[in-house]
Amino acid sequence: MCVRAAPAPWVGDAPDGEADTARGACAGACRCLVGLGLCGRGGAAVDDDREEVVALLRAAGGAGLLEPDELAERTGAALTAKIAGELAPLTADLPPAWRERGRRESRRHERAGRAREELGGHVRAYVGVMVLLVGIWLSVALTGGGWYPWPVWPALGWGLGLASHARNARPHPARAL
Repeated sequence: MCVRAAPAPWVGDAPDGEADTARGACAGACRCLVGLGLCGRGGAAVDDDREEVVALLRAAGGAGLLEPDELAERTGAALTAKIAGELAPLTADLPPAWRERGRRESRRHERAGRAREELGGHVRAYVGVMVLLVGIWLSVALTGGGWYPWPVWPALGWGLGLASHARNARPHPARAL
């Protein structure tokens, strides 16, 4: 959602609706808070928006960009915001580069969480298929005498993919913003 005539230092002026229409936001001259991705969203602020702003504010407080009283005030305002436009000014005075780094960290954390959720199914599928392949290999080897351990190749190939998935699912240490 675009906020018109914002007094705070906004990122990404959109002259005469050029960039705004590409983002699906309002037509005409407006300023959008690109750093939070609130431009183009409809009226109501959803819980994800509030949580993202609160996490960003807490990180800013931890980095010393906000005083404790100001942090408490802004966090309360973020949690009670009814529309997305009320959230944008809460982080508008934070440095744009710092805000973007915080968003990247948040997205990386979300991707790692999804990867952790999906990892169990991947491991179960891997183990199930490998047991099936070893069973086929054993039955062929016992009946036909071919003892070449061919299941090692699919196990290694799929195992590399599984190792990559596990690497992406591990928790990442917090970086200094």
